[in-house]
Amino acid sequence: MKTFTIPPVSNNSMKMFFEKIDQPDSVKNMLVDMSKGNPGGATVLVKLFEGVKPEDALKDIEILNEAGIYGGNLWIGFKDLCNQDIEEFRKKLHDEDLVQQITDSRYFIQYE
Repeated sequence: MKTFTIPPVSNNSMKMFFEKIDQPDSVKNMLVDMSKGNPGGATVLVKLFEGVKPEDALKDIEILNEAGIYGGNLWIGFKDLCNQDIEEFRKKLHDEDLVQQITDSRYFIQYE
C-alpha cells in the first residue's frame, strides 16, 4: 500500500481553510473529513497536493468545500469527468465548470 506524505503548509494559509471544515487540527484530519470515508475522494484530495504549492492545493480544497463537493463526488469529478487527470480537474474546478458537472451528475451524493 502506498503511503502519501502531505507537505507542510504555513499556519496562516491553513487557518482560513480550517475555519470552514469543522476545525480539523491537521491537514490529515481535513482530508479524512472531506473524503467522507471514500477512498476515491481521499485519493483526489491527496493528488491535489502533487506538483503545486500547498497553499494552491488548499485553495482548490476551499473551492470544493464551499461547493459542498466531498467523498464520492470528488471521485466522480476526477474519474468520470476529468479522465483521472488532476490538471484537468484543477482547470475545470477553477473554471467553475466542474462543480456544476458534478452536482448535475446522476451519481451525485448529497452529504449532510
